[in-house]
Amino acid sequence: MPWQGRVVTADARHTQREHARFPVEDKQAHYLFTVKQNQPIRYEDLQEDLQEDLQALDTALFPLRAETLDKGHGRLKRRVLLASTALNDYVDFRYVAQVCRIEREVIERKSGKQRRETVFAITSLPPEQADPSKLLTLNRGQWAIENRSHDVRAVTFDEARSRIRTGNGQAMMACLRNFAIALARLSGFTNIASALRAFAQQPRRALAAVGV
Repeated sequence: MPWQGRVVTADARHTQREHARFPVEDKQAHYLFTVKQNQPIRYEDLQEDLQEDLQALDTALFPLRAETLDKGHGRLKRRVLLASTALNDYVDFRYVAQVCRIEREVIERKSGKQRRETVFAITSLPPEQADPSKLLTLNRGQWAIENRSHDVRAVTFDEARSRIRTGNGQAMMACLRNFAIALARLSGFTNIASALRAFAQQPRRALAAVGV
């Protein structure tokens, strides 16, 4: 599948300078990356500066806004994306054309319990190519992918009971589990548990899936 003109989305683990350079320079594509505790972005400084004046977030600093409200499974899900070009020079990252602040709020309708999360995102897409509504749609797609992957890892791989707790072990095992999930889906499986059983029973099929 050609990359040209497409948008690569990724979670915070992949928000790295080289990962931004590759799609833009080598593939003539764009990126939209989530920013969390990524050292190159100076997340804590960025978050602290942006949250000093909440009024400024909604007006001068982030003048562009999109919002969605979804109902389902006994929950209300509200997402707000605020976009800006004013911070492009502040963020030490290649090809940044917009910086976004994304607020997610989930309300359990029966209990009234609320969960809130605020993250930032950076993209090489300029405003004339991607308004806040499009950026929010792209981010929601990535969020759905992350949730789908996390659910499978939690249930099928029983990730919570893993005894790997030191160094980068947890992150590396998460990458390996994601790799296994991707291979299973590329091999035509819709049920990952069934795929794991099939690969365990037919090791050569598993090897073929990785090109061996």
